[in-house]
Amino acid sequence: MKYSIYLIVALILAELSPLHAADFTTEGTYVLKSNRRPSAKPFIGNIQTNTTFKGAPNKGIQAIGVGERLLYRPYNRRPTYVGIERVEGFVDGRKGSFSLYYVHVEKETEVERTISVVPGSGTGELTGLEGTLFLETKNGKKTYRFNYTLPDQEDTSKE
Repeated sequence: MKYSIYLIVALILAELSPLHAADFTTEGTYVLKSNRRPSAKPFIGNIQTNTTFKGAPNKGIQAIGVGERLLYRPYNRRPTYVGIERVEGFVDGRKGSFSLYYVHVEKETEVERTISVVPGSGTGELTGLEGTLFLETKNGKKTYRFNYTLPDQEDTSKE
């Protein structure tokens, strides 16, 4: 009984804590433009990227991302790349900027891809942002889903 009361108090304090983070998911479309830069080394390339994220008004990511990716692609093999991208604009109506890091490995039967927010990179109303971005291309349409958390934020995306 004694531990049950402590557990209840801990849960209430966690709910009231200013460190409490809210979980959100937002979706939209994106357009990726890339420019491969020449490399003196075989199989290695450098790609500059510009990404336009689009969402409904005050929903989704409405932002421009500028980044760079380092690509390794052996002859007749699947590519692997790492990258970093700075994104400036709005996430569900909140203004700020943040950085994403990319790790992409293509194997014969699967693709492993991680796109996450660089810890501590959020600014403005996106300070404290953490999250993971998922990209998909289906029938020529490029879409994203962004699962993220922000400390002390209320969900305005459903209004």
